[in-house]
Amino acid sequence: MTSQMSFGFDWDTSVREHIRKLPKLPSHIRYVDEYDEDWRTIESPYQSDVWLLNFDTTRVNINFSKFEDLDVRYLLKHFMFWLLGRNATGYAARCFGALLTIKQSQSETWFLKAIDMPIEEWKLHWDGSWCDSPAEINVHTIKLLLNFFCELSIGHFCTDKQDFIRFLPVRYAKGSRGVQSGEVILTLTEETE
Repeated sequence: MTSQMSFGFDWDTSVREHIRKLPKLPSHIRYVDEYDEDWRTIESPYQSDVWLLNFDTTRVNINFSKFEDLDVRYLLKHFMFWLLGRNATGYAARCFGALLTIKQSQSETWFLKAIDMPIEEWKLHWDGSWCDSPAEINVHTIKLLLNFFCELSIGHFCTDKQDFIRFLPVRYAKGSRGVQSGEVILTLTEETE
């Protein structure tokens, strides 16, 4: 699933400067545990590399120390903070798992290179590496990450590019949970056979 990405001459330094200019994380992050219908708190998110998330009678450790590059770690803490403010806690936890999978398949540097890639090149990269991915959560997590880049105007991304990100195609595998046409829905006869 590795692809070719092109970069500017001094892309690493430039991207790291963008990350270091991100606003400071708050002293604590509050999110809703939908199951207990209660607010939960992550204390000192900048200093803490392990965030405990509670949802649906489950506790999950979000372990940022699995990302060795401190700039990538800081970027992804911001991304998770952003996700927790917009999505269900369980979905945010699944997205963190997808980030680990992406790191494993692409490398940690991929997150830095993703910021530096010109928007126009994302379509080619997307079509060659992601739109046919069998791991639906990885695809959705990348689209969320790119949208996050747009909202915070990181690298080549800005809010004007959000429609471009929104319309990157996702091709669902036949029989997946995402129904795109009626062809994967079983008839009553097929279900009872």
